[in-house]
Parts: sequence; C-alpha cells; structure tokens
Amino acid sequence: MTDFDPAAWPRKLNLGCGFDLRQGYVNVDLHDFHQPDLVADIRSLPMLASGYYDEILAIDVLEHLQRQEGPPALLEWGRLLKDGGTLQLRVPNILGVARLLLDSADDLDQQRTLVQCLFGTQAYNGDFHHNGYTEMLLRDDLRVAGFDCVSFDSRDDWLFDVVAVKASQPKATRLADCRFMDLRRPSQVLAEPNSLAGLQARLRPTASRAKHLARGLRRRLDRLGRGDGADHDHRR
Repeated sequence: MTDFDPAAWPRKLNLGCGFDLRQGYVNVDLHDFHQPDLVADIRSLPMLASGYYDEILAIDVLEHLQRQEGPPALLEWGRLLKDGGTLQLRVPNILGVARLLLDSADDLDQQRTLVQCLFGTQAYNGDFHHNGYTEMLLRDDLRVAGFDCVSFDSRDDWLFDVVAVKASQPKATRLADCRFMDLRRPSQVLAEPNSLAGLQARLRPTASRAKHLARGLRRRLDRLGRGDGADHDHRR
C-alpha cells in the first residue's frame, strides 16, 4: 500500500499483530485474513514516515523472521520511531526453553508443547519460528539497531518481555548487565540472591580493588628498581 496517510492514524504501531488487534494503534500484518489496519511486510514499511511514531509493539514477531532478517527489521523499526520512542518486544528465550525441557525429562506432552513454543505451531505460512534469543544476543541486536534496553524481564520462564528506547549512543553490551544467561529457570534467577547477575555485581568491586592493588604494586616495584622508593613504602 502506497497511499497510506500516517496523519490519519495513531502514532503507535502494532507490528505483526496477527489477531491481536489493539485500539489506539495502527495494526500491521502481512496476512489480510487477520484484518489489520495496514497489510504490509513489517520488514520494510516505506509508506510510514520516519521519526514519526512514539511507540512500536512487536509481540511474538522477531522469531518469525529468518535469522538474518532480524537486525535489518530492527533498524527499520528504529527509523520509524522518534528519538526516545519505545519498542516493546516479546521473543522466545532459548536458555529458558532448554531449562524447561530438562525439567520435563519424563513428561512427553510437556516436551511437545515446549518444542512447539520454540518452533511455532507451523499451522500456516508465517507461523513458523526461524530464530530465538539469549538475553545477550537480543541486547546486542538492539544496540546495533540504535536502542537502549530499559527493562528486560522473563515471562512464563521461556519468553523475554523487553522495552527498549531509541538512543543516539546506545550502551555497550555487557554480560554483567544480563540476568538470564544461565540454565536456571528465570523465575529462580530473579528469586535467588546468588544468581549469576548478583554474583557478578558483588565480584566487580573485588576485581576493581585487585586491579588497583596491582597497579600500586607495579609502581612500588618500579621505584625499588630505580632505588628511589625503598624508604617510603612503610608510610603507605
């Protein structure tokens, strides 16, 4: 569609809406049987104005794109948003699914359900999952596309709910910022004080102190080697 007038519609987009049609949003989907407001390919939306929208929803969408299509789609969605505009995502958490599969070793029905969660219902063209994410992978794809993560939460132990903001200088991707990069259930990670994220936070001051002591030791050894600092060490 080339005659779509953005000014006649809300400044919020619901991309890949499926049957989840929302009031106050422009509902966009590839399939007309979902009866969206705009039938279009969410990977490329040239009929929509750049820097115009306040909010984009893409709930259960990115996993339906082939892996190499995800990063360009995020760039396209970033083009549509105003500076400071928000992007809300929901995607499968690969490590979360793996943990649930391990926990259901003797439950075939649950295993089949989880495999469907990972690969889609495959009931019709477009309902196949081609990709999934770890927290760190998704954070980095968002960074490259010009987004900062505002919140990164777990849903039902196998999904990520993410809110990101369009930013001029996105922050670097760091493992220390990730809470869900181990094989514990995300709900357990959030409940346990000794989660990976918590341990990393406690270790960072220790590592910083160790680096400070090492620098001080090197300076002292240099002075001793020059013969100009032996009488001063006892005062530190």
